[in-house]
Amino acid sequence: MVKRKVEQYGRDPDEFIFVSGISAFSGRGESRRNPRDPLDEMVRALFGRVNPDHWEAEGVERVFPKGWHYALKYLPWETGAEETQDILRRIPRR
Repeated sequence: MVKRKVEQYGRDPDEFIFVSGISAFSGRGESRRNPRDPLDEMVRALFGRVNPDHWEAEGVERVFPKGWHYALKYLPWETGAEETQDILRRIPRR
């Protein structure tokens, strides 16, 4: 059904990649045991605010450029280990 919709919108369904993901969030107790868990950090950086501009409104330095949104820009299958490490390094402690 998804590929049929893609075709209705004038796109090539064979060029379309449908990705579904499930996120898990750790509770406060977990973060105390391992405060810089890379998976938790990446999830928070990507999905921590629906509107990434809200990070700055809360006084937290943004990890991604202004106007960047995971739903439009994040391509996990194209994000290599080096780029992932760079993202993790930019995540503020706060």
